Amino acid sequence: MLRHGHVWGNTVSLPTWQEYMTRVHEGLPSEPFPSAPAATKAPPPQADQNGGVPSVSGMYLSQAKATLQAAGYNYEVRNEPSSTVGKWYVIGTDPPAGTPLPQGETVVIRQSTG
Repeated sequence: MLRHGHVWGNTVSLPTWQEYMTRVHEGLPSEPFPSAPAATKAPPPQADQNGGVPSVSGMYLSQAKATLQAAGYNYEVRNEPSSTVGKWYVIGTDPPAGTPLPQGETVVIRQSTG
C-alpha cells in the first residue's frame, strides 16, 4: 500500500484507524452523544457580602477555585460520591458557605464523583 514519496500521519494511520473502528463497531446500534450538562449560573468570583466563605455549590471545580481565590482563601479538593449532585460539580465546602473565616485560611471543596 505504501508508495515512494511523502508519508503523512493521515496517509497510513487514518485509514488504519478508520478500518479498525468500522470493524469494531459492526452490529452496534448508532447512538448520539449525550447532551452537555445544563449550564449553571455561577455568581461572579467575589467574596461573600458578609466576609464569609462564598457559596460554590453547583459550580464546576475551576469556577469554585477561582471564586475562593478571589475571596482570599486557599483551597483543597476532596472527591466524594453523591447521588444528587452530578459528576464534576461541587457539592459544597467545609466550612459551609457563609461561615465567617479569615482570609488566607483553607476551604475544602467537596467535588462530586457521581
